[in-house]
Amino acid sequence: MVSSSGVEKRNEAGCLETDEGAGRKTQRDICLEVVLGHPGCTAAELGQSCGLDQLAISRRLPELLKLGRLQKGQSRRCDVTRRLSITWFPKEEKRAEVMP
Repeated sequence: MVSSSGVEKRNEAGCLETDEGAGRKTQRDICLEVVLGHPGCTAAELGQSCGLDQLAISRRLPELLKLGRLQKGQSRRCDVTRRLSITWFPKEEKRAEVMP
């Protein structure tokens, strides 16, 4: 997104920001939600689950990886493309051990 000063705005992942309306879900939000609901799926499978095309999903997943929200899993044959594809999982958060 280009700010009023004419400078491109980039987020903490180094990706260009888009002008999102208030209360509107971004593609990144949608991708994160679908991975949370379908861990271990490929980009094409996730796209079928949420209605975004595979290209949009394939661009947002690495952004979420850079932001520390997702992690890559092992590659496997995708049920949609029939090609070997990366699987995606939510990033596991380290929990502090509670002492009894």
